[in-house]
Amino acid sequence: MAARHPEGFGKADAFLRPNPDVLLRTRSQLGQVACEVTDRNGSAALDFVPEKGAIYLIRVGQRANSAPGGFRLDVFAPESQPRGPGAPLPAAGAGGVLDSLQHTTDAYSYRMKAAVPTA
Repeated sequence: MAARHPEGFGKADAFLRPNPDVLLRTRSQLGQVACEVTDRNGSAALDFVPEKGAIYLIRVGQRANSAPGGFRLDVFAPESQPRGPGAPLPAAGAGGVLDSLQHTTDAYSYRMKAAVPTA
């Protein structure tokens, strides 16, 4: 699972820095699983591997010296990893954008020919 607090929403500026963290509830206890502090732009992202049947809480808090304001929180399951050998590499090549949270890898295949030795 992944959670992302995107930049530039509401009052998420120099005055508001929401800090998201993920907590695992075990009976009456809460244990921290992941935590992230927002960057200069008010953006943060974190990920964790959930346990089957576990109950998680996502908490977003503001710093003590910050004014309250709005925020947006995206929670999603990242794309699954591609399995090899991958789609054939197009003749013109391939392009795209990867990120560290949602779209982390791409896989392509290319059939190579053995080199011919020269004398």
